[in-house]
This record gives sequence, structure tokens and C-alpha cells, in this order.
Amino acid sequence: MVRQRKVSGVRLHIADERWPLASEFRIARGAKTEAHVVTAAITQGAFTGRGECVPYTRYGETVDGVVGAIESIRSDIEQGAKRQDLLRLLKPGAARNALDCALWDLEAKQNARRAWDIAGLPEPQPAETAFTISLGEPKTAIHTVRSDTTFIVDPNEAWSFDQLKIYAPELKRLGVKLIEQPLPANADASLEGYDSPVPLCADESVHTASDLPRLAAKYSAINIKLDKTGGLTAALALAREAQ
Repeated sequence: MVRQRKVSGVRLHIADERWPLASEFRIARGAKTEAHVVTAAITQGAFTGRGECVPYTRYGETVDGVVGAIESIRSDIEQGAKRQDLLRLLKPGAARNALDCALWDLEAKQNARRAWDIAGLPEPQPAETAFTISLGEPKTAIHTVRSDTTFIVDPNEAWSFDQLKIYAPELKRLGVKLIEQPLPANADASLEGYDSPVPLCADESVHTASDLPRLAAKYSAINIKLDKTGGLTAALALAREAQ
């Protein structure tokens, strides 16, 4: 599926693409064998900025819906809308992310500058990251052979508060360093005042900086994802506020 039209020197190109995964990826709420992404390319003159997103069914997003949302502001983009304009034109989510990242990329190329320089940030340095192990049988776990590894457990909203209170002490004993989004996002009020033996991290409960005031007494960390914040612009604002 490809949609393309030219208006006043700026062209917006939208496409959806399917990428097969090397193996099935399974979490608490389901499994997937491919990544279905929406890409946005914004061309002005000799330069093209590119961004992509993954519509997330957890938030009611579909590929067609995201393509439609991007298409709905085509005229704004092709008339020169900037990153800050996107904050009012589209709600936080995958569609805004694809466009926001494309605009970052375009500005960087037009000015021969790195994105971090434009953002006023220091040059990125190597950092440890997390590798997600697909949900499987206990025999596929690696804790017994790599006890030196830092472990994060992500229930993906699948636990109750009673389960968390049972599991958290045992996970601490096993050396788990972080528990991510144990309770449903709309049912995490019970975490306020709970002294968890393992720090808790918000994922589905946090999207933008406006969510932070109600989360500060519940979680010790947040998981920032561009498809939740609606792009790098809002993600940087969320990171600043969280710190």
C-alpha cells in the first residue's frame, strides 16, 4: 500500500511493510511472527527524512488506522508543519511517532547535523540494554547458566496486586532487579504506598510527561517508547520531566 502526493515542494510518502521475525515472539498477551510497520518519508528538495512506527493493538491501533491518521494531516506536512506542530495535530501514538522521527531525520540531513546535536544533547555513548526473552517453558530459562546477568521480569499487565505481593519477594531472592508493569494500567492504584522489594517500572501506565504526577508514588522507573510518546520530541520531554 503506497500513497504519495506533492504539494508546495514537500512530499509525504506513506507505506506499510511486513518483516518476518526469525522466530516467534511471545508475551503474556499473545504471540507474533512478523513486524507490520508503517513508514513515513518526508522529502524536501534533495533530502528525505524517514521514520517508522509499529501500530500497537494494546492501544487500539491498527495499520489502516495509523495510515489514515498520517494521511489526515498530509496537507499540514506538505505545507511545512514542524515537530512542535505535530503535538497539536496528532495525539500521542504510532502515527505521530513516524512523522516526528521523519522530521528529525529531515532536519538533521538538511543542516548536516546529528540529531543529538539538534536536541542539545551530548553524543551518545555505548550503554547496556535489555534483550527480551520470549515467553516459554521454564526449561528454556537461562538464569541457572548465567547467574551473572541482570534480570528484568515483565508481566505485561498480567498480574493482580495479590500475585505481585507473593512473587516480588521470591523474585528478589532470585536476583531480579526490576519488575515492569505488573498490574493493568487502569488498575495500578494499589501500588501507591506499596514498598516493593524489587523496584517497579511503568510501561503501559506511562505515555507522556502529563502522566508522571499520578505515577510518582507507584513506580521507581519508566519505560519510554517512541510509539507511546508519539515521537522523539515528546520522548525527550518525558525523560526530562521524569529525571
